[in-house]
Amino acid sequence: MNFKPQTFYIGVIDFFSVLLPGALLTYFLMGMFYIDLFGTDKMFVAPIDTTVKWIIFLLVTYILGNIIFMLASFLDFSYNKFLRKTIFQSPCDLSYKTAHSIHCRYINVDTSLIELVKSHQLTQDQYKNILCDARREIFNTFKWAQHFLRFINPESLADIKRIEADSKFFRSLVITFLLIAIILSIKSDFQVAIVFIVLSALCYYRYGDLRFKATEKAYEMIITFHYLDPQKAPSIGTVAIDLSTIKAELEKEFELKYHERLNNLIKGFSNVPKQVVIKSGEIRDTIFQASQYEYWYCLGGKGKIIIKNDKGDQECFLQPNTSIPILKGKMYSFKNNYTEPLELIVLNQ
Repeated sequence: MNFKPQTFYIGVIDFFSVLLPGALLTYFLMGMFYIDLFGTDKMFVAPIDTTVKWIIFLLVTYILGNIIFMLASFLDFSYNKFLRKTIFQSPCDLSYKTAHSIHCRYINVDTSLIELVKSHQLTQDQYKNILCDARREIFNTFKWAQHFLRFINPESLADIKRIEADSKFFRSLVITFLLIAIILSIKSDFQVAIVFIVLSALCYYRYGDLRFKATEKAYEMIITFHYLDPQKAPSIGTVAIDLSTIKAELEKEFELKYHERLNNLIKGFSNVPKQVVIKSGEIRDTIFQASQYEYWYCLGGKGKIIIKNDKGDQECFLQPNTSIPILKGKMYSFKNNYTEPLELIVLNQ
């Protein structure tokens, strides 16, 4: 029989994160409520056969284990929002940033978005909303690293999955111990309940520690693999987004606000100007390309437009009454680090 790590760790994760916590809670509930639920004139007839008892125990264990696992999965949000940013973090998060950069060389989100828009699977509004997210991705770097290693080196993935199984075990124990503490509190056994609350807190810390180690190990393996043979990684290059995703027709409120300046600006242009509003922090890493000669004019707010040249990037500061011409074919991006939205119009020639 050939042993394959990828066929083993699936059972390990289920066993540690579902069955063991479920068995622990089931055993506790049996001690607390078995006499009240099973027996003559009770809700359930007490099973006599040992086999039937085991079947009931395993069935309840599996059901409770899956419920615990479902509830415990919500702890991942607290890990990402709290533990990852406060307690568990590598210096400057370099391992994640490097792995994410490699991830983007294999899967470029902007390229996929363009294809989805062209095939009408994404609306322009959906497209624009996604572009506003600087950390947009199809799936996160940790998941990608696992999928990548599954095909490249399953043995190394098994090591990551082992740590992940341990982290999910302690994640489920957090909920298990909390449930036990709640039941004990209802029974007015507060001293023992406090013990289980402390155990739950310790398990929460251990869960965060193991999850961090699993992600770091995955990132380190991806980085190592990449630099062992960097030629294998594809080079996608810069992907330019269609400007139409952020351009819009002039709104009435916008026209009324800048009525006089708009009338003066559009003289000499045959095309109707388009309105572009960039809120603070939006589309800062998105590259656009001018399909024709463009004339940008800032009506309100402050920010920057970065024009890409062969000799380097040219940063132009934007403030009210600033005008920036951009030649056809030039690539550029916007940056708004101010609280007020950057309100622009663009005219084409």
